[in-house]
Amino acid sequence: MFPSRAKPKKRVPWSLIALAVWALGCSSTAHLHHRVAAPHPLPGLQRVAILPLAGPPTPTAIAEQAVRSVLQESGEFRVIGSAELALTARQALYCPDGQLVRQVALEAAEMHRVQALLLVQIEIPHTGLKRPGLQNNLSPASELALRCQLEVLAVPHGKVLFVDHVQGTGPSAAEEGLSAKQVLPAHEQLAWQTATALAQRITPHRVSVPVTLLPAMPGEGGSSIRQANALARQGLWNQAMHQWHQAVSQDPHNDVAHYGLGLAMEAQGDFARAAQHYRIAARHADKQVYRQALARLETARPRPSVPQSSFATSLQPVPLPESR
Repeated sequence: MFPSRAKPKKRVPWSLIALAVWALGCSSTAHLHHRVAAPHPLPGLQRVAILPLAGPPTPTAIAEQAVRSVLQESGEFRVIGSAELALTARQALYCPDGQLVRQVALEAAEMHRVQALLLVQIEIPHTGLKRPGLQNNLSPASELALRCQLEVLAVPHGKVLFVDHVQGTGPSAAEEGLSAKQVLPAHEQLAWQTATALAQRITPHRVSVPVTLLPAMPGEGGSSIRQANALARQGLWNQAMHQWHQAVSQDPHNDVAHYGLGLAMEAQGDFARAAQHYRIAARHADKQVYRQALARLETARPRPSVPQSSFATSLQPVPLPESR
């Protein structure tokens, strides 16, 4: 008997190997930031002060930090924190007379030539606590909930410009599997989130937007696109734009390179030029990601600002909340 011959192995075409290598570098995600207008902006203010009112000490302090962070990042305001206000204002924090706290804080803010005073207050709805000792009253059965209120007073006369609150809620600590020691940090995180959402109502802010990066197709410009994607994932959009420009110069019909240029323009806030490159990419290849990018721009485009006179009618005085 003759030994059986081994069947010759089939060789995989190089084209399939190249396609597989390209697929390994498939789409990934990067993040850019959009500047979002505030729904209730406070016009004409440049210098403000923030003071936490009586409440659970640590969550209230964290809420103050969150509000200050949002206002500083917006670049709209010069922010004075509670530590920079007069000592008399800080001494009045736990005074039971809320009106006295406001009066002392307004006097301290006027000394710093502040135009408006932002009063931040945290309440825990299920305990009603507004004093130290919060950690002794929370257990794993407690619901993760709090109420953050922001009150904006004009300095020096104390006219109320804005009062609003955000209710932060979550599942019970027991459902989250939190121990008694972990409940307070959970409330602190919730305080940061709710205070941030509240501060964003009065000042323009930036939100993180996840976007899809497309891999380079085999052909000219591929190396530049891969480098651009790596830079974009690190948030280095200017350097990434340079690489996508090189890819377009090598292949003007490269839809992926035009799409990348659109992302870089969008990251810079140049929505008009971003839309141009997205449309060029869509003409060369009908991909859903290009249509999604154009739709995203439509929702992110800045709307015309409201005239100053409209603010004057919308910011009517509102009654102060009753002291508890």
